[in-house]
Amino acid sequence: MSCARNQGWPYTLPARWSCGLLLWPLAGAAAGQDPAALATSPDWLALGHYHATWSGHYQGEADDPAFYLSPTGSTDPLAELEATLEGLRQARDHGSMEAFACSYPARLHWIYQQKTLQPLLPPGHPAAPVCPELETWMADVQPQGVTLVFPGAYLDSASSMFGHSFLRIDRATASSTAPLLATTINFTADAEQARRDNELFYAWKGLTGGYPGKFSILPYHTQVSTYNHMESRDIWEYALRLDASETRQLMRHVWEVRPIRFDYYFMDENCSYRTLALLDVARPSLDLRSSMPDWVLPVDAVRALSERGMVRQVSWRPSSSSTLQYHVEQLSKDEQDEVIALENGTQHCCDREQTRAIPGKVLEVAYEALRYHTIPLEPASRQRSSERALALLAARSHQPAGSGLAAPPQPAVAPEQGHPSRRISSGAGFQNGEAFGELEYRPLYHDLTDPAAGYQQGAAISFLDTSLRSYGHGEYQLEQLEALGISSLNAMNRFIYPSSWQFRLGARRISMDGGRPLLAYLEGDWGGAIAPARHHLLYGLASASLLGGSVLPSWLNPGFGPRAGWLYQDLLGGQGMLDASYRCYLASPDQCLTSLRLEHTLNLPGGHQSLRFRAGRESGMGSEGNLVSLSYQHYF
Repeated sequence: MSCARNQGWPYTLPARWSCGLLLWPLAGAAAGQDPAALATSPDWLALGHYHATWSGHYQGEADDPAFYLSPTGSTDPLAELEATLEGLRQARDHGSMEAFACSYPARLHWIYQQKTLQPLLPPGHPAAPVCPELETWMADVQPQGVTLVFPGAYLDSASSMFGHSFLRIDRATASSTAPLLATTINFTADAEQARRDNELFYAWKGLTGGYPGKFSILPYHTQVSTYNHMESRDIWEYALRLDASETRQLMRHVWEVRPIRFDYYFMDENCSYRTLALLDVARPSLDLRSSMPDWVLPVDAVRALSERGMVRQVSWRPSSSSTLQYHVEQLSKDEQDEVIALENGTQHCCDREQTRAIPGKVLEVAYEALRYHTIPLEPASRQRSSERALALLAARSHQPAGSGLAAPPQPAVAPEQGHPSRRISSGAGFQNGEAFGELEYRPLYHDLTDPAAGYQQGAAISFLDTSLRSYGHGEYQLEQLEALGISSLNAMNRFIYPSSWQFRLGARRISMDGGRPLLAYLEGDWGGAIAPARHHLLYGLASASLLGGSVLPSWLNPGFGPRAGWLYQDLLGGQGMLDASYRCYLASPDQCLTSLRLEHTLNLPGGHQSLRFRAGRESGMGSEGNLVSLSYQHYF
């Protein structure tokens, strides 16, 4: 048996060493902290990515056998500490010591700081051994501090529906360009495997740990280009209260885990969880991982750091679409027309005489619009757009500095200041004149009528939203279980014209043939939306539905029809929506279902509670139904 089996360190311990028998040198480790207790200290548990199980034991989260030196190291922190100490004693010459330091620099740095372990260290090595390659990387990165970066939600991708988070290692150099030149530490599912799967398989395999996760190291300007420009996602930056020594220990650990596989789970052991694990190594007293709920969302990671007082500064980088939208709003109708003509080439650009006649802000917005619309183009079309973009930049260079365009203001409420993602509610109402009580629980995340502060208007995701009703007979029955609901309602204008869509999967009761049977449903909507005023959204969608159940004329009943509605914020103390749909079903063409519903949520003080009023009517399918209800909602 060998305690050492790390691929990055080619030396194995002698077979006579049994990891269980290594207790004896630790037991005689003089005064001070008990080494057995030291092995379960927050520092060592963070370095080994251990978490406590319900039975009181420990489980290592690294899924790569190369990470643990001891054969039982993934479940025994003490055995892993013993194996690491024995590895040090076996690395007698400079070369082997250096190789060991390049495999476990963070572990060794911590071990050499523990007075209890000093008698167990190899003689002649008073300081932690150094890895030359790591020190060269440190010198290049110039680590001084850490910033948590949070790109917002990107609903067009299953992997980014809840946003993302990664770390930026801030440089010691203080300049306006230093952040863009900084290094980032990012944990994602294996990109090569993910690219071979469509979004549906990606979501399923991401939920079930079907992808290996790896840490990647990229320059920050590459990340900004991807998230800010290519995906048009606003980026929030949270500078953390970590000093240079803590930052260097974090980087040592990144060096340790950069080749190590961690199975990627979309809902818990994801980018945010692994990011928090790195921060636990930098400052183990934070114990961030254990504070996470069952579902670990990127915004939860930000919230946990904020609640611990770890955030010293918050910055915001608007996306290309946010910047373009805000700049367009500052132009007159004629100036917008000129921007469109310059962008599409109907107005030639630009000799010196023309340049003098065109305001600098028009040239700037034309360049921004052209750059934004170039993103989805094929390479040949992108080349033609690039030539026009260069002409616009050349023309702008002949204008005086300063265009008068104001930059988009940072939103007043940051994402972590919005309501928590879990919600429980209780209420009462009338369905077809019969009184009922209702209980509802939603594990995550946000729906269209939840308190809007900190969330993007028109964007919503709900998961396992479950409601139970009792009509006074002493028993609750399932009213609705929405396994997954996604809404992406985006306002179109002359310059930005995204599509709007919705998706819902679950089971709910529908008024039908004088009763309210529970039917499975799969629904999808697609169309567009406009914003006639700030915080108001009007949408029109084509809707398709598939109902399933034994009470239907056939087990499956597809339906089609239109849907339209009004989504509003900052009205009557909260936000809400009015939604109308008309859908006819192919298996019973004489039965069309008309639905009209109003939801309004009154925001209560504190941001963690609200009151929701609902009123609606369904008619068709051989029945009619009316609903009025009022419920109290608590977010936690």
